[in-house]
Amino acid sequence: MLYRRTQDMPGYGAFNAAYQAAGFPNYGDEAMAWGPYAYDAANIIIAAIRRAQSANPNDIRDAIASTTNYQGVVGTYEGFDAKGDVIPQWAWLERYSNGQWVILHPSKVFLPLTLKNFGQ
Repeated sequence: MLYRRTQDMPGYGAFNAAYQAAGFPNYGDEAMAWGPYAYDAANIIIAAIRRAQSANPNDIRDAIASTTNYQGVVGTYEGFDAKGDVIPQWAWLERYSNGQWVILHPSKVFLPLTLKNFGQ
């Protein structure tokens, strides 16, 4: 299972340039993929706190849950499902088949069925 590739993140170029300009000598020259996810998550939470105008965790949770079409580094966050998972999920499964890696699209197939058939 992999995460969204940096070249598929619409805001990665600017994010990485800002990362490099800030200079993090102990962390390498490239922001890599996890930084944009953390940055987007923090900004979604900060925006929710501002919208909620409250430090109450329940108010913040509700404001996060009502977040729609948030434009982040990774892409546009359409919203969150009933479990609090972000929509869309930018992860995928890959399977090695006939000498090549094949990307399975869990958003297009029923994931448990995909996992059941993964070993075939």
